[in-house]
Amino acid sequence: MVRAIDEVTTTPSSDGVEHDIAPDALLEIEVELNNHGNRLLDLQPYVRNIPGGWTVSGGLDSISIPSGETGVWSASLQGNGVAVSGDLE
Repeated sequence: MVRAIDEVTTTPSSDGVEHDIAPDALLEIEVELNNHGNRLLDLQPYVRNIPGGWTVSGGLDSISIPSGETGVWSASLQGNGVAVSGDLE
C-alpha cells in the first residue's frame, strides 16, 4: 500500500508580508505552488477574509498540480478609493 503524501511549498511564502498600497490601487498577486507530494493536488482558492473596500477579480478558479510539478495562482485586488488596510486570507 502506498501512503498519500500532500506537501506544498509556496513562493513567495505566506508569512504576513505587508505592503503599502493606495486605497484605489490594483494589486496583482502571484504565488507559485510546488507540489512535493506523491499525488495530484486539486486546490480551490477562496477568500476567507478581505479588508473593507477591496474586491477580488480572478484567481478563484480551481487549480490542479500534478505530483512533482509547479503551478501558479494569481489574483487581482482592486481598491474602491476608500479601501482600508488589513489582512487578506
